[in-house]
Amino acid sequence: MFNLLNDSNITPLPPPSAPPVIEEEPSPVYNKPPEYSSAAPGRDLDAGVGTTNGLVTVMDPSQQQGGSSKFKERQRYQMYGVIGLGLAIIVLSIVIGLLIMRAVGSWKTADATVVQVSDIKVDEYDYCKEDDVRPLDVGETPKCELVYVCSFDFRYRFTVDDDVFFGSSAKETDYEEVDCYEDMLIEQEFFANSEEPIEIYYNPKDPSDNDYYEQVDGVLAGGIFILVGVLAGVSMIIFGVSMLCCGRCCCIE
Repeated sequence: MFNLLNDSNITPLPPPSAPPVIEEEPSPVYNKPPEYSSAAPGRDLDAGVGTTNGLVTVMDPSQQQGGSSKFKERQRYQMYGVIGLGLAIIVLSIVIGLLIMRAVGSWKTADATVVQVSDIKVDEYDYCKEDDVRPLDVGETPKCELVYVCSFDFRYRFTVDDDVFFGSSAKETDYEEVDCYEDMLIEQEFFANSEEPIEIYYNPKDPSDNDYYEQVDGVLAGGIFILVGVLAGVSMIIFGVSMLCCGRCCCIE
């Protein structure tokens, strides 16, 4: 009978070999953008609010409210500027209008007697269009259309406060397609032979400053200038005040 406990009769087995080591490639690590990552323990979730991370911008309500208040404040100052500009326009328009009234004044009228009439003058022009009219020399052929202008000068005398003054002016036709000599001759004879006085305009401050044609009335011109300036200034003031009131009613965000 064999003795199984006898070590000399048992062939020892070789030690088991270690399993083969398989090298694995490290898997890529996906790092989430900071705006999608969870907050670390003890970290405030609002710590990054108000900053721009990648494609997402998160605004802090307190910062948004502060920006809005600054915008409203800036807009309020702009409206103050508009109101001040309107007041300045009103003041300037009044000052300039009064200066116009004082400088130009209102011309008065007087009856004058024609004392001299010149001969009729006929001028020829090359008329292409309204802003392209050229006088022609004697014998020159027009390139576009031939037109005529007839005129004559006259001299008159009038009295202001027993002082005698003289003046001169001219009568002139518009551009005529036909010779205007015959029509102007009739008017020339009226000025030369009529016993009726003609009405002229003179500056009361200096009657030697006079003309046959009506001049700009300084009072009217100054008044129109003041009116336009006041309307413009009042409109700007109304706009500025209305915008300020609208901002107080939360119409301006």
